[in-house]
Amino acid sequence: MKAQKTSWKHIRRNPYQALAAIGIMSVTFLAITIFAFIVFGSSVVIKHFESTPQVTAFFKDEAEQSEIDALKQSLQQTGTVAKMRFVSKQEALQIYKEQNKEDPLLLELVTSDILPSSLEVSTSNIEDLNKIAQIMRSSPAVLEGQEGVIYQKDIIERLSLWTNAIRAIGITIIVVLTIVSIIIMMTIIGFKVSQKRDEIEIMKLLSATNWYIRWPFIFEGVFYGVLGTIIGWSIASAGLLYITPYLKEEVLGTIPLLPVSPLFLLGLFAAELLIAFLLGIMASFLAVRRYLK
Repeated sequence: MKAQKTSWKHIRRNPYQALAAIGIMSVTFLAITIFAFIVFGSSVVIKHFESTPQVTAFFKDEAEQSEIDALKQSLQQTGTVAKMRFVSKQEALQIYKEQNKEDPLLLELVTSDILPSSLEVSTSNIEDLNKIAQIMRSSPAVLEGQEGVIYQKDIIERLSLWTNAIRAIGITIIVVLTIVSIIIMMTIIGFKVSQKRDEIEIMKLLSATNWYIRWPFIFEGVFYGVLGTIIGWSIASAGLLYITPYLKEEVLGTIPLLPVSPLFLLGLFAAELLIAFLLGIMASFLAVRRYLK
């Protein structure tokens, strides 16, 4: 308790230094939280595309059922198929009507005879998409040309590329901000320690242990870290909740990403608190160490 009271005295006597430390920690944990949202969101989006029907083959109108069955069997024999679904002309029309229910003119122009039947296939691994697509193109029942077989490999590869780039940039920013946070906290706490150098010398002459002297400064560093975490996490979480309706309606569509689970937000907050504790302790320990040799 005495160490905590001493820490509060340090903070009250130098409020502007405390605000600087809290500010840089808030920015650091704001960046960490936003980065965590982006990484989590991108992984969910990629998983969604990987779990949906990835390869679709459109059949010719004159395709025989035996040819379609032969194609199904060939695909099953690869051992890479996770899910397979045949969509008849009538089912294709129902899907079309559902997608264009707000445009009556389009509904009047299209009948089941115009739409081709298709075969949708999901694979367990994204690397197997090309193999499945080649087998589909070799079937005489499938339409020729690029419109005969479509799949989402390019979309997923682009998403993975962007995700990896974002991760690299995010990690770099967080590492830089973390180092800056530690340096600023070390500078602030080190300045306070230097102001109390005489007091520390007297305490050491009175047989005070190094840890007894350290604890007030460690509590101070932990306070800066925890408060910065609360501020940074709160701003990022509030911003996410605010834009959730827009993202769901205008950007994500049917991708089941939002709203984010409260358990995820609380778990992220707990992890950031742990990081804040460690950063506060590290910065304070390093700042005090040279004065206790």
